[in-house]
Amino acid sequence: MANFKRHLRKVVKIEDQATGKVIERIAFRKSNGNGEIELAPSIIHDRRNFERHLRDAGALLPRDKKGKAELLDQVADERAAKSLAYAVRCGWGDSQRTFVLPSDAIGGSSDKVIGINPLISEGHGSGSRSEQGTWKSWRDQVARPAGQSSVLMCVMAFAFAGPILGPLGRESRTLVLFGPSRSGKTSVTLAAASVIGIASQAELPNWNLTDARLEQQLALFNDCLFPIDDLATLGGKPHEIYQRLQNLAYRLTQGWGRGRHSSFNAGNTTREQWRVIGIT
Repeated sequence: MANFKRHLRKVVKIEDQATGKVIERIAFRKSNGNGEIELAPSIIHDRRNFERHLRDAGALLPRDKKGKAELLDQVADERAAKSLAYAVRCGWGDSQRTFVLPSDAIGGSSDKVIGINPLISEGHGSGSRSEQGTWKSWRDQVARPAGQSSVLMCVMAFAFAGPILGPLGRESRTLVLFGPSRSGKTSVTLAAASVIGIASQAELPNWNLTDARLEQQLALFNDCLFPIDDLATLGGKPHEIYQRLQNLAYRLTQGWGRGRHSSFNAGNTTREQWRVIGIT
């Protein structure tokens, strides 16, 4: 029992500032190592529901029913050692002292922000970002060779200009690369996207998505470059493509998602806002 208690515990309480709701992260042991799961307090205090979620996540629990019940109740009643927060959206916070990334934050924050709720972006491979290497290796292997191309230097400047749109009071804007097929447009886009952690064409957002998903993607890239792959993936008849591009261009510059009924938003009325530099 003591061994199980050491591995099953509350790690942190996290407030989602977009919804005002709280979740708690539970650490546990499973057969191939350790794991974590985030659950609402109402689930944690419902013993049977709590056990079901832990089982589904692969957690190892005592076989003795009484010992298991005591353990789950004890974990439910304990207080998490740390309190953190998921921000409303990526980009600059209200005070412009903290810059929020999907899974991290740069700068000082009294709220101890650790990014945004991962449920917003999970399950979608396109648009995922990661960190690898150092800024010096990026400078030597990407930035310096780009100095031989005015187009590459231009798009990289756009990538670094994203975070200063807000402080300068500027709106979103888009750069469209035009040229024959296989002329290097995607490679140029990827070079700019490498600044924000996108390393391959498979990770680039593309136009083969609904307008609602596009709005969600834009919010994830708030105050950053928003690289999106070839317009050819739009599909449809020419006049349909033209009409959709008109609508999307207006929406991107406007910086707000489509208004929806409050029941659809489930209490989240602020996430779909953005200020980006698009490149396609």
